[in-house]
Amino acid sequence: MLVDARTAAEAGPVAWLLAPLTVGASLVLCRNPQDSALAARALAERVTATLGRRVDGVRELGQPANGGA
Repeated sequence: MLVDARTAAEAGPVAWLLAPLTVGASLVLCRNPQDSALAARALAERVTATLGRRVDGVRELGQPANGGA
């Protein structure tokens, strides 16, 4: 799961740290994510979900899987 530092601070550690680790997920915490490099970072880290950031082709947690359609 990829999460940016701003979202982590707002959501609290249960949402971004404890919940993913409980189910065996790994975390990619980005302090100052740059939108232009985020897709490459997500691919390199094998990210399957994000929290607080949208990355094309990666599920955004807290959002409907089909975009609400």
